[in-house]
Amino acid sequence: MTAERRQPRPASGRAGTWGNLSADSMLADIVAADTLYTLRFVEEVSDRLGWA
Repeated sequence: MTAERRQPRPASGRAGTWGNLSADSMLADIVAADTLYTLRFVEEVSDRLGWA
């Protein structure tokens, strides 16, 4: 997966430079967010349909 976005580097890096934010470095966070969203979605649908 490659989704890149240009962003300023943090102050601890070289000030005034830009770098790439790669989705590869955020994969664990993306998966965790997707899991939480899916869980919440299923809970909400189950509650509304009376399956809980």
